[in-house]
Amino acid sequence: MFAENELAEIVKNPTSPLIKAMRDDFTAYVRHVFGVGTSEYLSQINEYENTKQNDLRKKHAIRNPWIIDELVRPADNIWQAKGGDEAYTFTTETQAETFADLLNDVRGGMSLKAFMHEIWFERFLADPNGVIFLEATEDGKNPHFTYKSINTIKAYKTHGIKIDWIVFEPDVTLDIDNKDTKEKYVQYSWAIDDRFYYRVRNNGKNVDIEKQFPNIMGRVPGIVCSSIFNTNKGYKVSLLDKQVDLLNSYLTKNSVKEIYQFKHNYALFWMYETVCPTCNGTRMHGEGVCATCNGTGFLGKKDVSDAFILPRPKPDERVIGSPAGYVQPDVATCNENRVELDWLFDKMFHSLWGTTVEKSDNETATGRFIDTMPVYNKLNTIADIVQMVHKELATIFALFHFPKTFKEASVSYSRRYIIEGPDTLWTRYQEARMKGAPEMSLNYMLEQFYYAEFASNQSMAELYIKLMYVEPYVHHSIADVNSMNLSDEIKKMKQYFPEWQKTLNYSDDKDITQLNSDLRNYVNTINDGKTNEV
Repeated sequence: MFAENELAEIVKNPTSPLIKAMRDDFTAYVRHVFGVGTSEYLSQINEYENTKQNDLRKKHAIRNPWIIDELVRPADNIWQAKGGDEAYTFTTETQAETFADLLNDVRGGMSLKAFMHEIWFERFLADPNGVIFLEATEDGKNPHFTYKSINTIKAYKTHGIKIDWIVFEPDVTLDIDNKDTKEKYVQYSWAIDDRFYYRVRNNGKNVDIEKQFPNIMGRVPGIVCSSIFNTNKGYKVSLLDKQVDLLNSYLTKNSVKEIYQFKHNYALFWMYETVCPTCNGTRMHGEGVCATCNGTGFLGKKDVSDAFILPRPKPDERVIGSPAGYVQPDVATCNENRVELDWLFDKMFHSLWGTTVEKSDNETATGRFIDTMPVYNKLNTIADIVQMVHKELATIFALFHFPKTFKEASVSYSRRYIIEGPDTLWTRYQEARMKGAPEMSLNYMLEQFYYAEFASNQSMAELYIKLMYVEPYVHHSIADVNSMNLSDEIKKMKQYFPEWQKTLNYSDDKDITQLNSDLRNYVNTINDGKTNEV
């Protein structure tokens, strides 16, 4: 809560240097995550080009959001990983099911998990000191999560991602000229602590609380977007904070490359001059300028501004050969620019994820990480933050709807990441199987393959994983199983498993025990002629 006179002092005083530093960082982050402020940035860093050239470069600059999308793409695994768990406890048991339904619409029809992925994550990157805030109408209806930029925050006190109190910048400013009170302006702003919502009036001399509403939740209904704290700066920073300089360099060099290509990548046309047959080189026809050659006295397939017109060589001069041709500018600079940009991207990717992807002969990425362990470690670090934010937002939502009966929330995100494609995973599995890897490891690798293979069809992935535990000795061939000292029943189940699988009704939701029983029944009911084939 606010200490005595603390709120009035915050409202009257200028915004602190710490908040201003957070806003400076936000300006840099948002330039790359959303492309906001790209032109302003490019106009500030160039002293070697004239105004016309700079305007042209800003106009054609490629913004960086697509680079950010590529850099953080492995993080999609956090939301795509299968499994995880959410549990919410209330003193009234039936409210848990009601609350689960409420979480399916926390903003504009989005579930909380979708909101985390589509709204929060980008703000986590672009505005780590901004706030995700629960808003509702004054009558307590239409609760929804929204985002408050650090530019709208005058001051706040936090511990971790939780907020003890917050004061927003004025949302209304009125210019007045009251001779009696000598007021020249009045500003209105909101402040919240664990006890009240305050509507504050400030005229530059006095700060008054015009309205005050009780905060039934007992906490500020919002969280700070990030938990990544930089001890040197004294505040929270983006996941991409260490890559900002490289991103700035990429933005600048990419804009230079674009203009170079615009200006120099077109071949230059040249041709020998040909006297205009209409004016015979006099440039005039009748009483006006010759319309055929536009007053140049020569013919050309292109305007003279687009072509180099060479005078015809004299008899004693060397003739180039063809009467016309093209001069192709040197493309080495363009190629070198592309190499530099690729190098910058690889540096950014490696600094963020601790590894890079393999390159093929033509230097394009193949999609296979050189080392997967750093990627898993980084994903786990991010997932820890994600599930913490998810838990706090769910708690806020529960306290709003059930302030007296809500007890606690438990959120755990799955760590079954699929960071490589099915082809790569299948190759890894086959190699491990041939080398005699432990069955537990092979099970895990085969599960990963199925999750990747059926990434867009979770029910099919889950079915194949069930069948993996139904098929006897799944990592061995039928011939291998027949050579083992096993019961005839197991051997028959292995042999006829593919045939039985074709009889399955994939819409049936049977567990492993039921499927295993079905397979045994199938083997036991086939005719003796077939069974004797084993």
